[in-house]
Amino acid sequence: MPVREGRGVALGWQGLLMALAALAACSAPDPLADTQLGEHGRVVRVIDGDEMVLDTGQSVRLVGIEAPAGP
Repeated sequence: MPVREGRGVALGWQGLLMALAALAACSAPDPLADTQLGEHGRVVRVIDGDEMVLDTGQSVRLVGIEAPAGP
């Protein structure tokens, strides 16, 4: 009996495309998609591993950084 390679390859591609579509549908949304440009400043002092002060006087704390506290 002859092997029908063409159909098997087509079904393989369909399965792969369906799996990729399902994976894309289940992916988490981009948390930065709605962000806007904020203030600008130059770092003038580092308080500790996750906090700094800008030349505007604003204190900035980095989220998601696990750093030891300063002295």
